[in-house]
Amino acid sequence: MERSIRKCRGREIDAYRLMSFSSPFPPHFHNFLTVGLMLDGSRGINGSHARKGDVIIIPPRCAHSCQSEEMFSYISLVFRSITLPYSSFRIIRNSGIESMVYNLHMMIESGRNPSDKDIAELISSTAEGREEKEASRASLAVRYISGHLSERMRLKEIADAADCSEATLSRIFRAEYGISPAGYIASERIGKAMELLDGGTTIAEAACRTGFSDQSHLTKVFSAVTGITPGRYAKGKERKDE
Repeated sequence: MERSIRKCRGREIDAYRLMSFSSPFPPHFHNFLTVGLMLDGSRGINGSHARKGDVIIIPPRCAHSCQSEEMFSYISLVFRSITLPYSSFRIIRNSGIESMVYNLHMMIESGRNPSDKDIAELISSTAEGREEKEASRASLAVRYISGHLSERMRLKEIADAADCSEATLSRIFRAEYGISPAGYIASERIGKAMELLDGGTTIAEAACRTGFSDQSHLTKVFSAVTGITPGRYAKGKERKDE
């Protein structure tokens, strides 16, 4: 069993670690916001069941108790100067946020100070209403991509359009669409290229109008995504029309 705490110099944040732990905790509350991450095992908390990978949000003065029938490992961040935007105990599951909690915790344990951006990113991502905010950001990103398909796009440009970091953008796309931003762009470009080829546009022109560097680049990506070359696709369309 391992228990430890590391205070972040210059920041009012404490990093706690409980490893191979099984003791119950009686009803209690903390004076400060706690954001925890289950690393292994499972535990009961406030009538809910937290398991490996779950992020646990415990607002200030939110009474809770913990029970466990097995060993669990858990890390948490206690923010002694942040109280909002949380109002109730929550467990966040399968969100991609777990890596943000883990990385921030490791940063503090290694003696490094997180930046204001690191902290704001985590707080924003775990806030109530996050799903709606991230759906809105995803829509902004998709709108930007759709309007710039013929251009070279950098991840930072898309993230700026969605008013979030590159890491958050990648997580949002995984959560919303099950694909990376790069994969989404490639699929959009191939879909647009198909429309152009259906209309009789040449492969070279289709490549130019959908942001590929040249015909060879389009052919490579088109083949990977669809299983056939754009030339074969265009010929198949011609035969169908005949």
